[in-house]
Amino acid sequence: MKRPIAAGFFILAACVLAVKLSPYFLLSALFLILANIGSSFIEPLRDIYFFNNVSKDEEDDLYGIYTTSEPLAKFIGPSLIATCFLFMPFEWVYVVFAGIFLIGGLFTLRLKTAN
Repeated sequence: MKRPIAAGFFILAACVLAVKLSPYFLLSALFLILANIGSSFIEPLRDIYFFNNVSKDEEDDLYGIYTTSEPLAKFIGPSLIATCFLFMPFEWVYVVFAGIFLIGGLFTLRLKTAN
């Protein structure tokens, strides 16, 4: 599962960066639609990395931490965008998030636990 998840991050990075570079609205909309393909590759990430790498005994202890990742992401994502808006022009938010997705893909490729 390591390669498809990394490919999803790379597809997202390429599509988000292409939105920044695209001069036409319809082309940007097409890239955002294609980015959904990348996000569908990332969808199993949460379940695969937790349930495949944690034993049944540790699962009960760590499940509370595991379930806080989604509410935390709902806070970190918008606050990261807001911070980018404070210091950069609007278009550069796409570059920042493309970089984050690229780092996520590289990180996924380097994990030893994802098979």
